[in-house]
Amino acid sequence: ISQEREVIKQGEDVKEESHKEAKIIIHLVQQSQRHLTQQVDIAVQRKIQLLTKQREEAEKILKRLKGYEEFVEQNLNRGSQQQVLRDKQSMIQEMTPVNQDVDLLYFNQ
Repeated sequence: ISQEREVIKQGEDVKEESHKEAKIIIHLVQQSQRHLTQQVDIAVQRKIQLLTKQREEAEKILKRLKGYEEFVEQNLNRGSQQQVLRDKQSMIQEMTPVNQDVDLLYFNQ
């Protein structure tokens, strides 16, 4: 009877110890999950900020391009051929930085 009680007691001790270990493991997994969730949230925020900045830059570039388009249309409708040819060179020079901005915006995605 004494040995039976000892075996039962050992069994209960093992169960209790395994229960404690399981709780510790569960706690560690939950901590890890919280940490990973925070990391994902941070990554998402950074990507959203980048996309917002890129959208704003794209809108600025588009506005500049619309202005150039309007200028060219007016020039073609009102100007002489010589004026159009003169303005072509200055427009090319003005468009170069805009094209570079578009390239930077495209390659920084």
